[in-house]
Amino acid sequence: MSLESAETILDLQKAVLDFNETAFFECHEVLEDLWRPMGSEQPLRTFIQGWIQLAVGFHHWQQNNVTGAYNLLQAGLLKLQGNLASLPDDWELKRYNWSLLIHETETQWLILQAFRKENPNRSSTLPQCQFPKLKAPTHS
Repeated sequence: MSLESAETILDLQKAVLDFNETAFFECHEVLEDLWRPMGSEQPLRTFIQGWIQLAVGFHHWQQNNVTGAYNLLQAGLLKLQGNLASLPDDWELKRYNWSLLIHETETQWLILQAFRKENPNRSSTLPQCQFPKLKAPTHS
């Protein structure tokens, strides 16, 4: 997969748009199509897999699936944190504030963790989620 191809850049931009509009299932679909053929480009492939897991985790949150949300957000956070520093400099989306996304997702995951402890039978509706956004840096 070429990171510089116009089609890849458009797909990545669509994934950001879908994620930011809380269309998490659609975001995951776009990202999986990019992720599958990546082969041995491990840090970027693993990073995109982490982003997919966040999208699916938030989709589970929307569907009131506590276990799915909890497990996938945790797995996605670990992959993003572990591979953030190794992203290629020429990657179209490196300019986005991934550290902020990770931080905001961790905050929501901690809320979910507390909810799980308070509701061991998981029969309650999940708390409202402040779904994080992937933000581009602002220039003054």
